[in-house]
Amino acid sequence: MKRQNPYRSLALLLVLCLAVTAHGQTGLERLAVHDVFSGQLADTRILSETHVTGDELAKYHLSVFHSVQCNTSAKGFAQAERLLTQDEQKATEKEVQRAKRRTQFALFRYAQKDGTNHYIIYQRRSQTDFVCVYLEGTASIQQLKKTFNK
Repeated sequence: MKRQNPYRSLALLLVLCLAVTAHGQTGLERLAVHDVFSGQLADTRILSETHVTGDELAKYHLSVFHSVQCNTSAKGFAQAERLLTQDEQKATEKEVQRAKRRTQFALFRYAQKDGTNHYIIYQRRSQTDFVCVYLEGTASIQQLKKTFNK
């Protein structure tokens, strides 16, 4: 009987653990802007946060609504811009409005194989404040624009 290499078993176990961890992440945790929602931006304070799940979102074809309104500095805005740029590259669909190379509005859609869409909506509201929203559901971009009057 041949003895199995212990490194091979360890490598297989490591791959399985990583697969389970990646599968268990929510859509937001897979995005770079997760740092915004977890309060990890430099010089940034979350002013308000709303997290809604469940039946009250069904009429909007959504299952998750999570928003944060933040107050930040130029350094915080720069960090948020870097995170948005990373997520923009992964988006299935995107709409971005910039002024003077600064993102004023962004809407990113990430389509999933099961028909669920994941969205990031970002809006710079002033020199110091912005809002970032994460959504999950079957709503289309057109439905979201109608719902949120954009």
